[in-house]
Amino acid sequence: MIQAGLAPASEAPEAEVEAEAPDPRAGLLARLQAMIEAHERLLSSTRELEAAVRDALGADGADVTVSAGPFAGTTALREFEQALAGLPEVLEVVVREYEGDDRAVVEVHLSQPTS
Repeated sequence: MIQAGLAPASEAPEAEVEAEAPDPRAGLLARLQAMIEAHERLLSSTRELEAAVRDALGADGADVTVSAGPFAGTTALREFEQALAGLPEVLEVVVREYEGDDRAVVEVHLSQPTS
């Protein structure tokens, strides 16, 4: 028996059902934020470890930080990174961060200090 003024449950407005459902993007956003924070902690730990290893080995080379770009994409950035790594007295090239849409901060480790 249906009471006057009330719609049967099968005819309930969809808006009420959708309003009660949790937004799936909220969970994804929280997971993404947690992954970003973990990534930042990992980078920080890696940098500390790298500095400790250099100190232990007595590395007397120099580090040069370069802001470079614009790059058309990640392929162009990787080619730049490989070209730097191929230069004499370059021990290592590390992309540290991205600036905007087309620039990168690159750290270059040299075998000898520069003047």
